[in-house]
Amino acid sequence: MADHLQAVSEGHILELVINVPPRCMKSTTVMVMWPSWEWIRRPQGRWMFGAYAESLPRDENQRARRLMEGEWYQSNWGDRWAFATDQNEKTKIENDKTGYRIAVGARGSITGKGGDRLVLDDPHNMKEIHNETIRQGVIDWYNGVWYNRANNTSTTARILIMQRGHEDDLAGHILASSKNVVHLCLPMKYEGSKSVTVIGFRDPRTEDDQLMWPEHFPAEDVAKIESRGSFEFAAQYQQRPAPRGGGVWKKDWFRFYAARDLPASFDTVVDSWDCSFKDTDGSDYVCGQRWGKTGPDFYLIAQVWKKMDMPDTLKAVVDFRENATVLVNAVLIEDKANGPGVISMAKKRIPGVLGVNPEGGKMVRAHGAAPTIEAGNVYLPMPEEQPWVSDLLLEYCTFPNARHDDRVDATSQAIIWLTKNDLELFAGGSVEPEGGSSPYDDDQFERTSPWRIG
Repeated sequence: MADHLQAVSEGHILELVINVPPRCMKSTTVMVMWPSWEWIRRPQGRWMFGAYAESLPRDENQRARRLMEGEWYQSNWGDRWAFATDQNEKTKIENDKTGYRIAVGARGSITGKGGDRLVLDDPHNMKEIHNETIRQGVIDWYNGVWYNRANNTSTTARILIMQRGHEDDLAGHILASSKNVVHLCLPMKYEGSKSVTVIGFRDPRTEDDQLMWPEHFPAEDVAKIESRGSFEFAAQYQQRPAPRGGGVWKKDWFRFYAARDLPASFDTVVDSWDCSFKDTDGSDYVCGQRWGKTGPDFYLIAQVWKKMDMPDTLKAVVDFRENATVLVNAVLIEDKANGPGVISMAKKRIPGVLGVNPEGGKMVRAHGAAPTIEAGNVYLPMPEEQPWVSDLLLEYCTFPNARHDDRVDATSQAIIWLTKNDLELFAGGSVEPEGGSSPYDDDQFERTSPWRIG
């Protein structure tokens, strides 16, 4: 961290994202030691520090002041500059060379303020990271307010240091949108990264799961932390929004088929649609998938995934059904968001349109489909033949911390509806054992079936 921050001071890096586990001296390094060191060389430097709560950078202001007022600092560099006698607030510290430190809270007002170093430390509250409105609010504040506080657009440096909590958190947004950002990622357990930063740094570890700081975090303590929650450990300690290999759905649970091996016919084929509220940059995509079921196996045959308004969604539903190369038995549309309007109009254009109003939230539905996937009954096209499958898998395995969840919703809706439909058919007595009626009557199915989400 110190090497990369020094590179910022020397003008080699203007945008830096550091992902590092908690309790690894990130705030001390970035908000206390680094600016105190830089004021020795450049006391006129102006700093802005932000975090999800203003109390964090405010407390670091006080820690830095105590360091710089201390005997060791003053005996070595006390002649370089002095604290301004008329400015001693916790949120703002000034010196007699026009330098200052300002502490603010993420999403707070900073009108009229600016800096040569814009430092954000944990802009998200991890307890709210799954709230899309709050998470997007932090990103909007960064884009519309914080980013524009540069004193000099050519030389001001922007530094973000945080743990990952979601694929679409602020770190994910910056890494996806900026071409010049330098990414320093330090997971607690080594995962084989061979990336090299612009200053030539590469992780010195060579073995998988090798610990970053065993003297401070011994193996037994790391194991205890990980045992308390794989998602939380992956995000905050491994700097990944989901555990390696997947979260609710694991990557190695899925099977793949080549086009030549797709079954010639299916017992049932459905189109499954997850619709959005509106076609804005902040809205979710619309996803339509075609699933074929034969025996216990489910095959993803085709997919549509893009941002669409309601008229475009209706057209996509109709075109997808009419251009099908297999017989589609039902068109499932979630009866939420734009769904009711699409359902009403689609019924006038194509047959088999069904409104689906599944019980439970997204996570419940994903868990409902998980046993079928884990059993190896779900087949996807080979990524080598259909490149879009790679991005689909990323969403599958990162859910619920993925940037989008529309494809997960369309998939779980299809798998659960098809499975429930077959079970209800069986429960209704269409298949009977030899010698009598089926023991799987409707009442028993209602009491015992795990497929209550439909």
